[in-house]
Amino acid sequence: MASKLKTLDRIREVEREVFGLKTQAEEERERTLREAQREALNLEDDLRNQAEDAFRAILTPARERIDAERQEVLAAGRREADAVKEAARTRVETAVQHLLRRFEESIHAQA
Repeated sequence: MASKLKTLDRIREVEREVFGLKTQAEEERERTLREAQREALNLEDDLRNQAEDAFRAILTPARERIDAERQEVLAAGRREADAVKEAARTRVETAVQHLLRRFEESIHAQA
C-alpha cells in the first residue's frame, strides 16, 4: 500500500511538472507570438518607409520634368500669342489705312 501511495504521489508530482511545463510552453508561445507580431509591424513600417522613399525618389524628378515641360509649353504659347497679337495689330493698321483711303476717295469723289 505504501508503494501505491508513493506511486500516486509520484503521478501527482509528474502531473504538476507536466502542468508547469505546459504553462511555460504556453507562456513561451505567447511571448514568441508577441515578438513575431512586433517584428512584423516593425518590418511593415520599414517596408512602408522604403516604399515612400522610393515613391518620392521617382515622383520628385517626374514633377520637376513636368514643371519644366509646362514652363516650355507656356513660354511657347506666350510667344505664339504675341505673334498673333502683332499680326493682328499690323492687320488693324492696314485696315484702318485702307478705310481712311476709301473715305478720302469718297469725299474727293463727292466734291
